Amino acid sequence: MKIFTPNIVRAYVVGFMVCVTHQSVARELDVVVKTAPIVPHGLMAGKPMDITMSFVDLNPEIPGLDLKKGGTAKVYLPLEVSNLGFPVSKPGEAVGCEPPVLAKCSSGGFLEGWPQSPLLPLNTISYDKEEHVLTLTATADSPPYSVESPGAKLIHLFTFGFENPGEAGNYPLKLEVQPEKSGA
Repeated sequence: MKIFTPNIVRAYVVGFMVCVTHQSVARELDVVVKTAPIVPHGLMAGKPMDITMSFVDLNPEIPGLDLKKGGTAKVYLPLEVSNLGFPVSKPGEAVGCEPPVLAKCSSGGFLEGWPQSPLLPLNTISYDKEEHVLTLTATADSPPYSVESPGAKLIHLFTFGFENPGEAGNYPLKLEVQPEKSGA
């Protein structure tokens, strides 16, 4: 992911690869990382991290990933991204995330290709301090494909409890998607 200095406010896109494992076959997909549409500072140096990662063409006529209950997406954060110690949880369920702390908590979700279109029911999210990894876990199978519900195409991380590196530059970010429960 590319981090910009706070005085730069413009649209930008950074591409990288994601490993998707499915039925014991790994394949790489192009991924686009952008600042989330809600805030202007999602990829600015020293600011809270708020990003989207698209990994399937956003055209609703193209099916997204068919997530099964227990399927995961692991986001390996750059070591330079700081965890500020606030809760990480499913949207709306974090104990200790009531105002005024709300803007410091972190969450994230699978989206279907356009903003504010989460796959329902909402996924869970957890943070592994040792690995510096955020893991999103599907709580139900994706509905069958339709243009109105094309499947998982994006991940939105609204991780206000994490701070981008203080220096502008390129930082490695790895996304690993396992559409089915591990061992399935």
